[in-house]
Amino acid sequence: MREQLKQALEILKRAEQNPEDRELFRTAVAQTLAVGVVTTTEAARGMHIPRPTLERWSSGASAPHHFFRLSVLRWLKEKAEEKLKEPLKKLLATIGRAEQNTRDDRLFEAVSGKALRAEVVTPREFARKYGMPLSTVERWRSGLSVAHVALRPRIYRWLKEKTEAKLKQ
Repeated sequence: MREQLKQALEILKRAEQNPEDRELFRTAVAQTLAVGVVTTTEAARGMHIPRPTLERWSSGASAPHHFFRLSVLRWLKEKAEEKLKEPLKKLLATIGRAEQNTRDDRLFEAVSGKALRAEVVTPREFARKYGMPLSTVERWRSGLSVAHVALRPRIYRWLKEKTEAKLKQ
């Protein structure tokens, strides 16, 4: 899902740079709707246009004037960027809960797993940061083991910093 969102965002950026390209506009709208950035109804309401019009744009049956295309593409790009940041915001909330209860193994598993899935850090980066074998991080990811309770606050602080930095990008 994350990769599809990134691809849709790249298409939106290309279309924004070339709003006269009707086929690229159609592809951008169709791809953005297909990957679930927003539903057709949400997009139509957000852009104040009839839903059938949006459906015609995504099918290529019609397209707005290229001046209006820019505002459509920018709106969709903003929504795609927000959608990409959702897992990071959820990770920050989970880190907040984990910081309050460092003894909860399930919270540690959730934080480390979400951080790795959201590509906040790589397993190799994790291992290097804390001077441990890569296999240890892999066991954390698979739920076979967890970090020692005394190490968790430092891990949470580090992941929080990395996540906040990634959100600002």
